[in-house]
Amino acid sequence: MTSGAIHRELNATYQTVLRHLQELESSGAVTTDAGEKRQGQRVIYVANRDAVRSALAGYEEYLLG
Repeated sequence: MTSGAIHRELNATYQTVLRHLQELESSGAVTTDAGEKRQGQRVIYVANRDAVRSALAGYEEYLLG
């Protein structure tokens, strides 16, 4: 999904969506198809399901013991 599509779907500002996507990418929770070349390109973001599952398992362990 592109950042523009996410911004429209969530009704959030584009800059807010970009900032969160950058954080999610930095943490490994999402990946992109763009590599390092992003200028002028449409970037597709994809959830890294294994990273999300791992994070959820960590949260569950923390919350439930």
